[in-house]
Amino acid sequence: MKNYLARLGWSPGGEDEEILSEKQLIQLFDLSRINKANALFDPQKLEWMNARYISSLPAPELESQLRPILQRENLWDSAWEDKDRQWFLDTLDLIKPRARRLPDFVQLGRPFFSDEFEYESKAVQKYLSAEDPGETSRLIRAIQGLAESYRQLEPFDLETTEQVLRQVGEQHEIKAGQLIGAVRVALTGKAVAPGIFDVIVALNKERTLKRLDRVLTYLQ
Repeated sequence: MKNYLARLGWSPGGEDEEILSEKQLIQLFDLSRINKANALFDPQKLEWMNARYISSLPAPELESQLRPILQRENLWDSAWEDKDRQWFLDTLDLIKPRARRLPDFVQLGRPFFSDEFEYESKAVQKYLSAEDPGETSRLIRAIQGLAESYRQLEPFDLETTEQVLRQVGEQHEIKAGQLIGAVRVALTGKAVAPGIFDVIVALNKERTLKRLDRVLTYLQ
């Protein structure tokens, strides 16, 4: 907020950088560079700047600010303070590039922090709904094949999960983008999320398989 207000109607000149530390603001501030025109308070720009700060914040500092928010939403797990702490911090790093405000972590993080989430209607319409019953049947068979392959897959990492998914897509004559979209909805409920293979590895094999089974039930 301090950074935003300091840049409201004033520019430092030069490259006109938006993100400035308090030390930089003190060093660069000059009354002669205040604009004569009325300043415009732009909430969207404030959110953009806030997103930049969130993205640059180390996960441990982010955790201390998010914990009360997640606790209020019943999304906090005490294991994140101990044995699963590194997983939680890694997940925050995965999510934070898409967050504009701290409360965004509730929506963006729910598929990671809880197994209870809904499929967004737009995501379903785009990736799980087909006018041709044959396409739906092909998608069901592909997801079944993917689940079976993942069940036997070791190691379960970024490289192997991507390789298997693309192989399954080719076997069932489904474009990789279409299958990835359907799997993204299955795992997060959303049409847009972090990289799908990062999501798969973050969720781990057991949770990924449960969610693939859940979307199969939905499709069937």
